[in-house]
Amino acid sequence: MPCGTLAAAPTGGSHFNPFVKIDADGRVIAIVKHFEMGQGTSTSLPTLIAEELGVDLDEVAVEFAPSDAGRYVNLLFGSQGTGGSTSMANSYLQYRQAGAAAKEMLLAAAAQEWNADPSTLVLSKGMIAGAGRNAPIARFVGAAAAMRVPERPTLKDPGTFTLIGNPQTSRRDNGPKIDGSARFAMDVQLEDQLVAVVSRSPRFGGTVVSMDASAGAGVPGFVNAAILPSNAGVVVYARDTWAAFRARDAVAVEWNFANAESRSSAEIRSALLDAVRAPPRFVVREGPGMEGAETRLDHAVQTVEGEFFLPWLCHAPMEPPTCTIEPTADGITLHDGCQSPSSAHQALAGVLGLPMKSIRINTLYAGGSFGRRATMTADYIVEAAQAFAMTDRTRPVKLVWSREDDLAGGAYRPAVAHRVRVGLDGNGDIVAWDLRIAGKSIFKGWDLHREVDGVMPPSSDRFRGSQAQQPGNLPAQMPQSPRPGCSPLH
Repeated sequence: MPCGTLAAAPTGGSHFNPFVKIDADGRVIAIVKHFEMGQGTSTSLPTLIAEELGVDLDEVAVEFAPSDAGRYVNLLFGSQGTGGSTSMANSYLQYRQAGAAAKEMLLAAAAQEWNADPSTLVLSKGMIAGAGRNAPIARFVGAAAAMRVPERPTLKDPGTFTLIGNPQTSRRDNGPKIDGSARFAMDVQLEDQLVAVVSRSPRFGGTVVSMDASAGAGVPGFVNAAILPSNAGVVVYARDTWAAFRARDAVAVEWNFANAESRSSAEIRSALLDAVRAPPRFVVREGPGMEGAETRLDHAVQTVEGEFFLPWLCHAPMEPPTCTIEPTADGITLHDGCQSPSSAHQALAGVLGLPMKSIRINTLYAGGSFGRRATMTADYIVEAAQAFAMTDRTRPVKLVWSREDDLAGGAYRPAVAHRVRVGLDGNGDIVAWDLRIAGKSIFKGWDLHREVDGVMPPSSDRFRGSQAQQPGNLPAQMPQSPRPGCSPLH
């Protein structure tokens, strides 16, 4: 078992457990807790369910999990999110158990109806056979879903796998992405939505002194412009994306660079290399032989040394950051290719002042990420929340970054310097290894920071400083545009 026993199935006739739903017509739906950015989770996780349940993978539909860290926590993170190549590592047994549990429930329901021993029945390719009878699983969905979820379902012997490890298993997202039916965050078009784009500081850390939107107001489709509560930029609202970008280009912004980053790339490189050449400030791991490492290096037959520098680099996903906040009767729905629902949920609650229960996250396909959509500050989510908060909150707000925005001012992979000295003996075997690294921590201020020093920011607190109030320069009623026609199992 990956973590305890199977959770009780949630209420709802077709929910067998948090990861498996089966419709009345027998269609199996895999609830995928790790978002799909091209790495294959929308195929690999449903494959685990299909293998254990006994159905064809082509017959399994896919839904991305809602934001619910209680059910869909990443067992290796402690929060709901995707990254670090952890999707299969924390889900392999979990999803196999989910499929196996649903199978046992269906077999038990068939055995009950047929007055047979469940062990004499077989479920294969969506059909249950035995006791001289056979029927599709659709016949037993209602009765099976009402049963108790088995705590320790029997898993298949890996030697009998037909889908797992089969090179002929095709990706489930190929078809939708080829025919255009796959929905990405960039595809969201809601009735009466506003499009928001942000003019950001040309230097990291710059803040807005003033802005003049008079030229932007002349662009057809322009709605309004306002300074973000954080003073980190100016948000421009328009009726469509083209108008928003044109209006933003026309808005004049005066910046304060007093506290902004002003070092050149060469200066950053020099500072990091100087750091790895100096005595280390922190020792990452104590262990046998650490104290004698220098001595062994000094007496090594051969010493190999090298310095390496990795510059700041943009993640550059194919689909730039984009998300939409839609008002609902009791809160909001975020439509996003969401890599870290837990962080996004906290960010939205903090900025908008909403209880967690009033926030829903609709995860869509993401056009790449490479970590871009899981920043420590939930940057584009916070921007979208601020932009939405500064309206009257009656219309959807779609935040759009251009590719140029992301290349020039996105969340970069940190610059890092390495210096290594390796001591070898006469046989070429390593006798000592001294590796020194200097760079910005990717965990500081994020949920995973607790793994480093035991500190975990209280839920939502790190976003509360970004709360947005209705600014005086944005009308309470935004001008109206013409309405278009349209857990783990434990």
